[in-house]
Amino acid sequence: GKTKIGCITIAQRARNLDPWMCISPDSKVIRETSLPSFIETVKYSGQYISHVLSPDPKVTFKTLDNGVAFVTFKGAEKPDKLRGPNKAGIWFDEASIIAQEAYEIGIGMCRYQSRLSPAFATFTPRGLK
Repeated sequence: GKTKIGCITIAQRARNLDPWMCISPDSKVIRETSLPSFIETVKYSGQYISHVLSPDPKVTFKTLDNGVAFVTFKGAEKPDKLRGPNKAGIWFDEASIIAQEAYEIGIGMCRYQSRLSPAFATFTPRGLK
């Protein structure tokens, strides 16, 4: 449920040529949860165009403004490897188990075409002790 909300949020907010990024705790979460959920979501909505798994998983999809955008999936196990170009938005999936350094780097990339970009998180709460 929570990951699906992240997928829907990107699929609805992305605009033509927007580069988004999904940061998950590691490649296992990407392969088993984040990536397949996003592909399923954009296929269901009719927005799916294509995806690649290497060098980093990336899904290309139609935007609601009749354009094309993409979301790249990266693991947070080595936060320095997240550094790169500015993004139209960042989604932290399973955010409760991502290191603080990954947040700081990800949020630093939230500036695309001279505008501040959204950053949002989905996570499974730990519950009461």
